[in-house]
Amino acid sequence: MKKKAYLAITIFVLGSFLAGWVVYAASKQSYRGRQIEKEIEDLRAQADKIRMENTTLQEKIAYFDSDEFREKIAKEKLNLKKEDEKVVEIRPTVHSGQSDLEIEKNQGSQLADNSKAGSTQNLKNYQKWWRQFFRL
Repeated sequence: MKKKAYLAITIFVLGSFLAGWVVYAASKQSYRGRQIEKEIEDLRAQADKIRMENTTLQEKIAYFDSDEFREKIAKEKLNLKKEDEKVVEIRPTVHSGQSDLEIEKNQGSQLADNSKAGSTQNLKNYQKWWRQFFRL
């Protein structure tokens, strides 16, 4: 009788160990499967992003190969124009209501102000304070 009890206990322990091992292996495979699915989704998202970038780059290449782009670059960088095209140059306007003499006076006073400010920039800090307090 004791042998049957030991045999039953041994079979129960081994069966429990085997069941635990099967559950562990199944959960490990399930976790690995979820990781692989996540990686697949990340790769699909990355592939979609690369496809969109590729489409954008192809559109840019098509634009850069176009006559419209070449014409634009020729006008902007080489200052060229078409034979039948007329070019208008827009220059900055003089301040309305001021004569040339008044404008020159204003510019001269601005230059004088700038030279005064420039002379204090070369001074050391204590010299600037000294001038500030005693107005030299």
